[in-house]
Amino acid sequence: MFFVVIGCTLLAGCSLTEFEFDINDGYDEPLEEYFDPDYKFNVSCSQDKTIIDLNGIGYYGDEAQLVSLKPYEYLYGETQTGICENTNATPNVIADYECGKGAQVEIDRVDADGYDTVYCKFYVIDDSGEILAGPVYPTDITPKNQHEEVVQVVGKKGVMYDYAVPMSTVVDLGCVYTELNFVISGMIVPLEYYDEVTQQITPIEYEEHLDTEGKGYIVGPDGGQQAVEAYVHNGKKYYFRTSDYMGYAGISQYDARISEFTRSGVKVTLIVLLTHCNDQSIQPYFISYPAARTATSSNYRAINTSNEYGAGYWSALMSFVADRYSKEEYAATAQYGTVETFVIENEIDYSTDWNVIVDLSKHEPIDTEDYTVEYERTLRIVNQAVKTAYSRDVVLISLTHAWKYNAGSGQYSPKDMLDIISSKTRKEGNYNWGIAAHPYGCNLTIPNFWSNDINCGLNGSLNTPTITWTNLEVLQLYLEQEAKLCNGKVRDVYITEGGVSTCAGTKPQTDLAKNQQAAGVAYVYYKCTQIPCIKALIYYRLIDVPIEGCCFGLMSSDLQMKPAYEVYKFIDTQYSFDIANQYYDYITWSKMEDGTLHTYPANTLEPSFYNLMCICPSNFDWTTHWDENLIKVRHTEEVPPFTQV
Repeated sequence: MFFVVIGCTLLAGCSLTEFEFDINDGYDEPLEEYFDPDYKFNVSCSQDKTIIDLNGIGYYGDEAQLVSLKPYEYLYGETQTGICENTNATPNVIADYECGKGAQVEIDRVDADGYDTVYCKFYVIDDSGEILAGPVYPTDITPKNQHEEVVQVVGKKGVMYDYAVPMSTVVDLGCVYTELNFVISGMIVPLEYYDEVTQQITPIEYEEHLDTEGKGYIVGPDGGQQAVEAYVHNGKKYYFRTSDYMGYAGISQYDARISEFTRSGVKVTLIVLLTHCNDQSIQPYFISYPAARTATSSNYRAINTSNEYGAGYWSALMSFVADRYSKEEYAATAQYGTVETFVIENEIDYSTDWNVIVDLSKHEPIDTEDYTVEYERTLRIVNQAVKTAYSRDVVLISLTHAWKYNAGSGQYSPKDMLDIISSKTRKEGNYNWGIAAHPYGCNLTIPNFWSNDINCGLNGSLNTPTITWTNLEVLQLYLEQEAKLCNGKVRDVYITEGGVSTCAGTKPQTDLAKNQQAAGVAYVYYKCTQIPCIKALIYYRLIDVPIEGCCFGLMSSDLQMKPAYEVYKFIDTQYSFDIANQYYDYITWSKMEDGTLHTYPANTLEPSFYNLMCICPSNFDWTTHWDENLIKVRHTEEVPPFTQV
């Protein structure tokens, strides 16, 4: 440990911030310590062919075979299999390979059984079955839809949509990004029934019909009708509900919202969620993990791709969804709308609450590597699906504001998980997954997070226990490491959840708290505009939901605008600093001096939000990452009110 003194170029009379930590802690070893093979093994997919390029694998002159498996199958001897039980699968032999030489093998992309090999992983094995190279997945995928970007935006500002207000509220705020929770629980029609006692699988047969408008519906064994769209995927027919069913939303409900946002020039992110549902007439048994079915205290379930059925449902649904929301070329005439970013599950590092894979009251927790391998398989499958539809589509990993931190059973360190995912995807075919970050402050309930964050042990190293608004730049430092890049580029970060609260629970919201929130919202926006990896700041929330224990809304629960609403509305305009600076004096910030935490008003610094960017020292250079052109990105004729409460 040693004292580090880092800071922005503060003006006269301003102090530098001091913390006791190693600023270089947590960085990767040099890249050569990572997987860096001396041979070539690449797989790509055109629209009708899969091409495998091999060179220099194995000992020159030895004989080997090129083989493939489905994503939920593993060869004997593989070490990273998660909790999948199919670990001695018989591979599909594609071709012989003479070791040490160069070869290109071309096969039909869709095999004789109708399975799209874009989902397959490929290996080179010797005559004893030992793996010489692989698994490797296709990474260069020619998409079905190749049109230009449908919605083009300037800036990063967004807000999560709240159904309690008109969709036009998002546009009124000047936001160009929004997000919707995309609950898939009632969307997939089960094709089989599983008896847990006998372990028998019984197929369910449906009759297909068209209504008077030519829209499809099916009739099941019980005689009930369900409005659906049929979709053939990997040689099998699936059905996805278009209308609401048993309290769950059909996809038509999402069509209406996504298309309206698309026509309004707003980019939509979908947060794909699977809720708790044990009714096999609503949700397929195999789409969630059996060991999670008894965990009734948590809403969201991990998506189970460790078996043929679950992986099939998942790839079929996401292929269907990705194609639906990428096929249209023009925003003005959108019927379905456009989606380019898909968040896969929620806060996966907290599987106890948000991504349940086992019921911890009945089962031992899964270790970090197995849990991460299960998740990465799910992520990879959806990446193959969305990249097949549209090249601009990106999958995102949802994480809490914990970082190098493990709170206990069933909870995982996001940094450890990302290290595993980075290494695994680098070995098996890199793809441009990104992060859906949830920064907040260390204490979610207080508006003046600057003072409290430092007291929580947060720091600017890559081993900080948490990443909040105060040290958000750590994400950039982490992702710009060479081993974390994808094709030489830093991965994208979307802030898909994170706000500034004006209260704890149902406590009254004071004028001071509201003004501090307004200052916090300005700080959050300014910081996000200056960190290159951050693609979008989608503020959480529009409206208070006190039952959450916090009040993050730009509006109160009775739809009254807080000062933060007007600040956020004008923060990206020519009035940005005018409206933000009126709340500057409500900020206090902290630093450690002689082992004691001292808190100061912001006005001890020259009144500038720039000077608050680096109250947590790190290797991020704020002197070169401050560009006001990234802040003021639009002009408005509307004049802000310039009022405080």
